Amino acid sequence: MHIKRTHLTAAKYAFSSLATLLAYSTCKDVFIMLDGILELLAVFILSNHFLNDNKRRQIIVYVLSSVFFFLFNTQMLVMYFGGTYISMMMLTNISSLRDISANFLVYGIGILAVILFSFLPITKIEIPKLWEKRLLVIIPVLSLISISCIGWPHNTIYSLFSLIGQSKDYNQLQETVNSVDTMDGEVRDIAPEFYKESIEDEISKPSGLPEKPNVILIFTEGLSKSVVEDERNITPNLQKFSKRALSFENYYNHTFATYRGLIGQLYSGYQLNNSDSNNLIALQDIFSAKGYNTAFINTEPDNEEFTTYLTSFGFDYLITDEAKATAREKTLSDKSAYELLWETCTEMNALHEPFFTSIYTFGTHVSLDSPDEKFDDGKDAELNKFYNMDYQFGEFLEKFENSPLADNTILIFTADHCTYVDQAFKNSFPDVERYHSDVGEIILYFYYKGITPDTIDVDGRNSINFAPTLLDYLDISAPNFFLGNSLFGKQNKDNLFATTFYDPFNAISTRDGKISVLDSKEKEEFVKKVTLYLTASKNMKVDSIPLPTEEDAAVVDEGTYFEDTTLDSYQVPYYPNYYYNNYYYYNYTEEVPVSNPVEAPVSEPIVVDPGTVDPPVDTGGTDTGGTDVVIPEPVVDPAPVTEPTGE
Repeated sequence: MHIKRTHLTAAKYAFSSLATLLAYSTCKDVFIMLDGILELLAVFILSNHFLNDNKRRQIIVYVLSSVFFFLFNTQMLVMYFGGTYISMMMLTNISSLRDISANFLVYGIGILAVILFSFLPITKIEIPKLWEKRLLVIIPVLSLISISCIGWPHNTIYSLFSLIGQSKDYNQLQETVNSVDTMDGEVRDIAPEFYKESIEDEISKPSGLPEKPNVILIFTEGLSKSVVEDERNITPNLQKFSKRALSFENYYNHTFATYRGLIGQLYSGYQLNNSDSNNLIALQDIFSAKGYNTAFINTEPDNEEFTTYLTSFGFDYLITDEAKATAREKTLSDKSAYELLWETCTEMNALHEPFFTSIYTFGTHVSLDSPDEKFDDGKDAELNKFYNMDYQFGEFLEKFENSPLADNTILIFTADHCTYVDQAFKNSFPDVERYHSDVGEIILYFYYKGITPDTIDVDGRNSINFAPTLLDYLDISAPNFFLGNSLFGKQNKDNLFATTFYDPFNAISTRDGKISVLDSKEKEEFVKKVTLYLTASKNMKVDSIPLPTEEDAAVVDEGTYFEDTTLDSYQVPYYPNYYYNNYYYYNYTEEVPVSNPVEAPVSEPIVVDPGTVDPPVDTGGTDTGGTDVVIPEPVVDPAPVTEPTGE
């Protein structure tokens, strides 16, 4: 029996040693391996020293050591699969576990192994007394030397305890953001900090574009520039496309992950929680104000949280096709996504009104393999999914260029964020080195028929600058709360937002294409401003947003004007399709005079049902009907128009 317990003890340590080696195989950080070995040696020598014939002491040693092994092994397993120890980012994204369901079997086996080996019994291993005393001194000394030389972050247990501090800071930030009473004017005082009357004009709209070109915006899940430029030609269509387009280099993601990445680029801002909405002005709001129909394609129709999140964006249409969702992930494959994008854009173009349509393609998400096209022999799932994405984009691009859409549409291709560095990515791209798993260079391409290809080096600026850049390119200006600036202008060194990656747990500079932590002074200034922005974006009410001036209002040549005595006595028009205070007022049937536009009734949004509909026509308040237009069968679930409260 004693021999068996010795074998079990050996197995317990052997598993933890193997977990350490596996973690090293992913992170390639020798200090992780060194610190892990020292931790195991320290636990071994201490538990072995305190084990004796006393049953109570045996139980205490077993419980304490088993808890350590469980935490240690869990950390190493997470490092092996995810490239980092357990982080607050992982914990706050726990609701998105379904998105990595393709690896559930492998993860499940790993979790069971951790539980099994962590709680194996231990027994005392007989070693000479002299050596035991020496090791009791040597191991702690080596551990202290290691910590003094390489710091605490490599230590598995310290890393876990640091989560407590991060969690406390995160909760404090949430309390600060949520504690502002918008009725007492505090948010109104914050607003001028970020309000801009217009988009900076750094470039003239290309002559090859019509006055109001259609805009197709493609967000690709987790796509780093290093993937596109890989010498194995994994993405041949994108490589060719980049040489025919306006390409931005030294361009980085400004946040992580998808929930923060999409809303962050459309609103040119940051986000605290996945489920938060942003009450400020978005790219789609400005397009709506300019007479565009707006639509977003939802590739995760079965994901209620994600659907609610997309609905908060306020697009005219939220489009999906549940019938095309995959059986396991319940998402649209990239093939189905691009087919739906093509159908949607074709039908919206038939309305003979400009449109802004965006999509987020899911097929390159962590843990997925391609259900369609395969790269080379098809054995590498990581390469397969990127190759398939590129193939499906190529199919879409070919149809696009051979259609009337190409004559009046600008196509934009980018990513929600960089590719996450997990074990699969490390194995498939062993030569790619990143300072941080969540921060990296991404791609941004502008393309239209007849464009003169060019490359612009943006010196480490990031995707928070996307919205003002696109609007500047199209010569569209409007009041906004954008944190970014146009990439066509010179870098504003005073704007930390333009070159700072931020999630609630990291603030990392990408200035000049060099990734580094902000210095203490910059970080203090940055965090202060970000907290103000998060407070304003979440709490600002509609009547807190600065009103358009009388000069701005004068551009509307029709409509009835009403005196608003509650908001600085500006002359504010109540006018169909008029963009007012971040809300797009629909009123296609009758004009209802009111004394306060903030309380103006909002008619129902355009309801999209399969089949034919009679699209609304702005006639200054009179409904004269319109031309029947066939709407594609998969178009469902119009995004609701929020009542003008700002909440």
